[in-house]
Amino acid sequence: MALTPKRKRFCEEYVKDKDAHAAAVRAGYAEKTAKNAEKSILNNVEVRTYLAELMQDDKTAGADEVIGYLSSVMRGKEKNEVLARIGGGAQSIAEIDVSARERLKAAELLGKRYNLFKDSLEVNGVTKIIFSGEGELSE
Repeated sequence: MALTPKRKRFCEEYVKDKDAHAAAVRAGYAEKTAKNAEKSILNNVEVRTYLAELMQDDKTAGADEVIGYLSSVMRGKEKNEVLARIGGGAQSIAEIDVSARERLKAAELLGKRYNLFKDSLEVNGVTKIIFSGEGELSE
């Protein structure tokens, strides 16, 4: 039997913070079910199998992935999620473009990675230093 879309979503949410209750709420389960998510959802064999697959794929980001992400932020291709009022005290999630500050920070981090900025003077080779005006020491 295949996972239901809600259980699949639960698994995807669970790997984010390993909090079964919060993952169940974010996946759309009722509060009563979410309270018992540890017992009811996590004990399902299909859920446990899918979680094992997701966690195996959940590896630390490599250099290429980080550089790719920073590049997409710098180019304005990423979005931020914010809460927006929709009336009657309700809110919805809206996507907005990343700010100029975030884009600048991504550019700065990329620049540091590729040594585009120099904070100090590099001297290569041999340089002869001559001190003028200094004579012999006298007593």
